[in-house]
Amino acid sequence: MKSTHANNERHLAIVRLVFCGLIALHIVGVCHESLLEGSIQAIASLGLAVLTSLFSVFVLVRNGQFRGLQLASVSIDGVMIFFALLLTVVFPTSSFVGILRSPDFAFLLICVITAALRLSWRLAVFAVVLNATSFGVLVAIDPAHFDARMFSICIVYFIGAASLAVIMALRSRRLLFEGAEAVLRAERARRNLSLYLPEEVADEALEQSQINLGGVRRNVTVLFCDLRGFTTYAEPVSPEQLVSELNGYLSAMVTAIREHGGTVDKFIGDAIMVVFGASGPKMDDPVRAILTARCMQRALRQHNLERVARGLPRLSQGIGIHSGSAIVGNVGAADCMQHTVIGDVVNIASRLESATKDLDVPVLISASTLNQALRTRTRLPEMHSLGSILIRGRTEASEVYCFADDGLAEERKLKSA
Repeated sequence: MKSTHANNERHLAIVRLVFCGLIALHIVGVCHESLLEGSIQAIASLGLAVLTSLFSVFVLVRNGQFRGLQLASVSIDGVMIFFALLLTVVFPTSSFVGILRSPDFAFLLICVITAALRLSWRLAVFAVVLNATSFGVLVAIDPAHFDARMFSICIVYFIGAASLAVIMALRSRRLLFEGAEAVLRAERARRNLSLYLPEEVADEALEQSQINLGGVRRNVTVLFCDLRGFTTYAEPVSPEQLVSELNGYLSAMVTAIREHGGTVDKFIGDAIMVVFGASGPKMDDPVRAILTARCMQRALRQHNLERVARGLPRLSQGIGIHSGSAIVGNVGAADCMQHTVIGDVVNIASRLESATKDLDVPVLISASTLNQALRTRTRLPEMHSLGSILIRGRTEASEVYCFADDGLAEERKLKSA
């Protein structure tokens, strides 16, 4: 809010300087004869009006934290207008018909109304009192042109301007706070929604006026991860403890996934489906998927150390990675849909994860993924070919790879002990 007020005053100060220059030109044009005569009062009045405006620009604008910034700014407006009008009263021209009939009187009303731009009814009231006092002084020193009828009309104008200023200040302030609250609610909704959906999907959902079924074809890399034997382990465990342990494991895995730019598509119990390239394919998607698998292995080892320290058994997992074409978008019904990735690439990655149990390796990587990763000439962990295997549900064998150092030597040693 302070920065908003400071910016507001900066803009008003520049407008004031321009306006002050116009008034100065007007006064010089109207009262040039008095000025040429060397009237000290006229020169002093005009100089004070210009100096107050320059003070606002070079002091208030440069120092946004100036104490009493808005009060000083409103005061400057009032003083500047008062001395500008005072000059016309002290040195009237032949066409001068009195301050009550002069169109320059509108400057006082403008000064009152613009005070409402500070979004404070107190400042609006202060501006009313200040400019009403100025008006009273101007009328008092201009008795020759006093007109009771015009005086009453001017009072009505003042009351109208004062009411408008207070209403504008209260209404604008309320709208400003309502707008700020709406922005906070929208940001909170986006942040909460991104906990359930990938952040880019959440942003897109909030920006679109209508969300439709369907998607776009993209080349993606899919990583499937699943805990081994967790169903059997979970049988005697209470739901509360099971959720707590599962959340601890998933948190460690998600940290590793996000470290390499992966997008968690969904949690399926203790399984995780991760996609690389869902928001837009990149050349290094396969590389990041492979590095993610390595990082997830390290994260699991660290997580197991913490579990053992708490007297809990170690966990083991299998990971399958495959790259290919898929549809990225919304599936389901018009009134109940889910953003996901659909395609054979997902099925193969899932089958590779299942095959890790039969081959007794923690990670299986398809030839498609490894070949694409090698084309980027990025340094990868050393790989070992397991030859071609027949993936469940498919008729053709597929070549698969694992890490040459599967990272489980320590795990096997501890289990055998």
